[in-house]
Amino acid sequence: MKGKRIKVKNIKKVKELLRSMKKDNTVVKLIFLNFIKEGINFEKACRLCEIDQSTGYLWIRKWNRDGYKGIKGQGSER
Repeated sequence: MKGKRIKVKNIKKVKELLRSMKKDNTVVKLIFLNFIKEGINFEKACRLCEIDQSTGYLWIRKWNRDGYKGIKGQGSER
């Protein structure tokens, strides 16, 4: 199997499920913050999480100021 590209089947379902969780998108916020921590380019991290750059900056500021409490349970801020 080495060298063979791995594919994710039914990616539309994955995206659908992620969108359905936006009412409390804390998971998306944590994924975004982890992308930034791992060195993924800010603009790319925003694109991958389907957020505006202004939202990305807001999430980072809230995390830095209040930690988990700052990003928890605030719903979608897109």
